[in-house]
Amino acid sequence: MKRLFLFLGLGITLLSAEFSANAGLTNSVYWDFSTGGASPTSNSFSGLTVSSLSQGNSGASVTLLSSSSASSGYTTAAGFAASGGTNAEIVAPTGVLNPGASGSAFFAFSFSLGVSSPFSYNVTNISFGSRSTGTGPQTLSLYDSTDSFVSSNFISSISVLNNSTWAAASFNNLSVFIPDNSSTVSFRIFGSDGVGTATSSANWRIDDLGVALSPAPEPSVVALSAVGGIFCLIALRFNGARFETRSRRSRN
Repeated sequence: MKRLFLFLGLGITLLSAEFSANAGLTNSVYWDFSTGGASPTSNSFSGLTVSSLSQGNSGASVTLLSSSSASSGYTTAAGFAASGGTNAEIVAPTGVLNPGASGSAFFAFSFSLGVSSPFSYNVTNISFGSRSTGTGPQTLSLYDSTDSFVSSNFISSISVLNNSTWAAASFNNLSVFIPDNSSTVSFRIFGSDGVGTATSSANWRIDDLGVALSPAPEPSVVALSAVGGIFCLIALRFNGARFETRSRRSRN
């Protein structure tokens, strides 16, 4: 009996350990805005549906994609060098952050993971090249739809320079869960704290957007690992009791 418990425990534990090993793998969804336009250039995640990039709250009507002011001179945290060519642009109203309707300008995208996906995922990093002109954003803030985009408890914010120079920007150490239940999780990158008066020309651009995801353990996998541990403990308990019985017999 103890062997049965031991084999069951080891088998379940090894299965959960295999998932844990896979959970250490990280990759990125990537937009270069030239090859695929507003759609992702690459997405290697099974079952993951990724939207096109969109813009919101622009202070003036501008096209989303532009070949002006081509990106250069950086490598993002995801390892993508400036691709040049086409980038995404927007007119960011100046002033403090306002994530509500008709507030600060933002770029947006969303993820949806089907129930047939082998894993759920955590978004762990969002990186890109960013360029702000003199009236452009000096603070970039990340929100997701699980927070309804308007809570003061935003995910992360970073500072950027408004010197009309391309530079890498990155939201690090994230943990935003993408469940495998066909629900949609949307992200918005807001630009704020610009000064002066924005004109009808784009004052903020991004390029080479990369979103890193890492497989996340399902509750069932965590439970499976716990069950495996319990079976191993039972087997060890049986073994300990048997050894104690043998010791008593030898003393008698």
